[in-house]
Amino acid sequence: MKQCWIGILLALLLIFSLTACKDANNVAQPLPTAGSGGKLPEISKTETGDMNRDSSESSAVPDGKPDMIPPSDKEAAAVSVSGSGAEYPASEQAFERLRETEIVRYYLELGMVMLDTGLQETVNGQNCRIISLGTDHETHFVQEIYYAVSCDTIYTYDQINDEWLELGSEPSIPGAEFAMSDLEGSWQMVEGEVEGWRYSAADEGIVSTLCFTRIYDSNIPTTDLTADFDRMDENGNEAHERNMEVKFLDELLYYGCPNEAWSVQLLCEEEGVSYFAAITDPDTLELYFSFEKNGNSGASLAYYRRI
Repeated sequence: MKQCWIGILLALLLIFSLTACKDANNVAQPLPTAGSGGKLPEISKTETGDMNRDSSESSAVPDGKPDMIPPSDKEAAAVSVSGSGAEYPASEQAFERLRETEIVRYYLELGMVMLDTGLQETVNGQNCRIISLGTDHETHFVQEIYYAVSCDTIYTYDQINDEWLELGSEPSIPGAEFAMSDLEGSWQMVEGEVEGWRYSAADEGIVSTLCFTRIYDSNIPTTDLTADFDRMDENGNEAHERNMEVKFLDELLYYGCPNEAWSVQLLCEEEGVSYFAAITDPDTLELYFSFEKNGNSGASLAYYRRI
């Protein structure tokens, strides 16, 4: 009889342990706090399955947690949370709402990818699906920006102050409204500036154009560009560069540049030529380059208008 009671007790303990493990696995992964000081989580693709590198979105879930996206009706505008009647947006709806925002489209054009984390959060009383934006590497995905998407509002996570801010209310960075694709087309120099002296290109007999062309892969447009540069002055000096590589730079063109978010480098490795440029309004581009004259080095800034 004693052995029978011991067997029953062990069986109850086993059931209790399995239940506790299951509950622990269902705990939502907390977002990183401002004081963590480390980079945002990396998701191993060996745990979540390979992600489509050609896509701008994924439903992979961090730490091997089960995918929380309802499998039945992906087109549903909202789904119930745990049968409680409370609603949060479906994965596809969250992706679509984010793609409609200017800042997310900007990041996607830079090659970042959206990820459904499988997490939910209540923000200002609204049930939100947590979507992260990050960089897709060969073996892992690095989450860099978090968004909380409800049926009515989109929030972005402020890592400095550890709080959710309604998208659009956070401080904007001048220049972030522009993307690499805004460079595409032809530009003509209208003014120049050297050591504080600003002059008219026409008055100085300078004719210069820049042309950015999108690169196609098997008739499919990519986000990459090439640039052609031409410059002639009244003294007969000429410069002609073809198919220059256009490299994105996460830095200022110069201190005080109206575009504080990014710039590009125009590079022709064969000729050893390099220029730097930034778009400062929809129809204005600034080109920065160094030069040597009479044994002295200097820098010049040229202003181009879209044509």
